[in-house]
Amino acid sequence: MSSMNITTTRNMQPTKENLSDFRDWIEFTLEMLVDSDDGIKISIVDNVDDTGTVCVMVSGKRDEIGKIIGKSGLTIDAIRRVAYSIARRIGISHLELIVNGATPEVSRVNGT
Repeated sequence: MSSMNITTTRNMQPTKENLSDFRDWIEFTLEMLVDSDDGIKISIVDNVDDTGTVCVMVSGKRDEIGKIIGKSGLTIDAIRRVAYSIARRIGISHLELIVNGATPEVSRVNGT
């Protein structure tokens, strides 16, 4: 993974470079938590419905999803907090992190 140089663009649209660096970060972070790269699938869609929303969808084997969620959801909560902080700094107005196979309480949380 290349070094990331995320530029702060508050109240502006995120640059393509910032979105690319954000994608690299989220993929790297999630892949480091699982035993095998083929254990999970990460899909990232930006500018959903022209609203500026970035949607991160994670799916995979149940035991791998369990590692991402962590005990009582603590791991995914920490990832969300950092992801939302980065998203706000680079100009992403809305971020959705969806974990398929998780309970409804931890599968979908919207950041504002």
